[in-house]
Amino acid sequence: MPTRRSIEPGKIAGCGTLKLHDNHVLMLVSIIITSYNYEAFLREAIDSALNQSHTETEVIVVDDGSTDGSAAIIKSYGEHITPIFKQNGGQHSCVNAGFENCRGEVIIFLDADDVLLKDAVALHVTSFSHANTVKSCGYMNVIDEGGLPTGQRIPRHLPESGNYRDRTLAKGLDVFRTSFTSGQAWSHDFLQRALPLPDSHNKFVGVDGYLTSIDRLFGRIGFIHHPVVNYRHHARNMGPIRFQFDSTHMNRRIKAKQLRIRFAESWITRLGYDVDLKEFRKVRDWRLTLMSHALHLLERDEPAVPLMEFVGVPFASLHIQRWKATAISVCLLTIRLLPHRYALQATRYLLERTQFPGSLLSRRIVA
Repeated sequence: MPTRRSIEPGKIAGCGTLKLHDNHVLMLVSIIITSYNYEAFLREAIDSALNQSHTETEVIVVDDGSTDGSAAIIKSYGEHITPIFKQNGGQHSCVNAGFENCRGEVIIFLDADDVLLKDAVALHVTSFSHANTVKSCGYMNVIDEGGLPTGQRIPRHLPESGNYRDRTLAKGLDVFRTSFTSGQAWSHDFLQRALPLPDSHNKFVGVDGYLTSIDRLFGRIGFIHHPVVNYRHHARNMGPIRFQFDSTHMNRRIKAKQLRIRFAESWITRLGYDVDLKEFRKVRDWRLTLMSHALHLLERDEPAVPLMEFVGVPFASLHIQRWKATAISVCLLTIRLLPHRYALQATRYLLERTQFPGSLLSRRIVA
């Protein structure tokens, strides 16, 4: 068993809640860093976890069989962290292993190339002070490989905190946007039910993809309208934000969404909710709809989605302002009316220019 940071006897109440003499309640927060061959960034990630303004934390570093100098960096921290060295099994297996060895009432899964901001844990703890909160989510500032800010953030807008279960059951998964894994924190009770994650080597759906598909079914989501982490944008982690106009990439995006929907449906059934699955599965993401259309253009097939449904998808989204939906709808209508060659060019342009990090066009019309 890995060694664990000791805490004064008698300070732990329940699942990691620390009660102080002034009656102020602090939560023990577990920061689980998952890493594979991230020697260049790992020390900065660990330091950011150890130097939080909210001091009641434990830091667990799960190394997924790295072959670089990661092990030496991890060992250099001694008893300040809990190290877990395992055979390579993918990020899902790291999350499962880290959770099995944590004690926190709130858990943050920090990617080893990202950097927690100093008040990140404190902001998450404040969010969890509201009853029935299962997840807290804040903005991510984007930095480049060298750590310099790009001036962008993920996502562009977060909604207000609240219970989104009924809305999700009625309208599907696309009822709000969220940040990636490092920008979120989950309750121990929720993860106790949701983990272990399926298929450690799943290349389609990430840790956040699975957890964000079902967390809103269990309680309140707390949204923090402040940045909580620096998200590092570099060659090895561009998958979630880089778009490639080819059949393989677009099929992967579409399949990932289908897998998330099926995963959510399995939990909806398990929890006993009566849901109109046809309505739940309805696509409300205009980008995915356009990707499906692009695949038909590439194969010179007939459009699969009727014209009115195609141009109406932006208005079906629950988080796009009306004027933006109108602008996107006009673009989609134009694509459908253009000859094949020009329709293909326009489709490629629109998809490439409206994916993060994007351009002026994406900043103007993308929610």
